Amino acid sequence: MQPGTRLEGEKSRYVIQQQLGQGLYGIAYRAIAPDGSPVVVKMLRADRPLEEAAILLQEAETLQRIAASEDASQAHYAVRCLDQSPDDAVRPFIVLEQASGLNVLQDIVDRVV
Repeated sequence: MQPGTRLEGEKSRYVIQQQLGQGLYGIAYRAIAPDGSPVVVKMLRADRPLEEAAILLQEAETLQRIAASEDASQAHYAVRCLDQSPDDAVRPFIVLEQASGLNVLQDIVDRVV
């Protein structure tokens, strides 16, 4: 996917900036949300069967459960799933917060000390 490519999610549009990496079933891209914030788009690789899109949806559901748990404990360590591709997308994707790089262990130590 080329820089400048626009993706239409269910909630918003995103502009691809660059590829970050590639895994077994997906490719991660740095992108920009309409408000200018950086996000990560994880997209099913073109050479993978469409059935594997279920892996992305499971990841989104897991992150939503973690977010609910974190919200209840007033913590925020895991990235949030912000959006996903429409059901009819040729290459399914999910949109995630870009990781802050904060260290969970250091945060716990800071709270205790």
